[in-house]
Amino acid sequence: DKIANDFYDYMNSKSTWFKKNYPDNKNDLIAYFSAEYGLDQILSIYSGGLGILIAYLLTFPANKVIENLSGLANVAKLNVWHAVTLLVISVLLTVIGGYIPARVASKKDPVEALRTE
Repeated sequence: DKIANDFYDYMNSKSTWFKKNYPDNKNDLIAYFSAEYGLDQILSIYSGGLGILIAYLLTFPANKVIENLSGLANVAKLNVWHAVTLLVISVLLTVIGGYIPARVASKKDPVEALRTE
């Protein structure tokens, strides 16, 4: 409760960075609850890209195994458009997954949002 109370005191003080730089946005607390929003977007691109890279690299041993078992060559492939689609889906899911809880939390009392969200 001490941390929650300290946060409540901070949010209600007049000396926060957000209140000094954006005094007209008093009710726009979503910035506090989605501070990681930009980081989430970057991480989703990197993690999506890393997943695509790993999938691409796994096509080589998969092709070897399939060729040894069945005699068929180059069965596993990763189309560029499929990779781009996977990356876009990854970014969209990350943005939606970060924005919705932040939006819900921004409409609550900051201390209650930290305790429940």
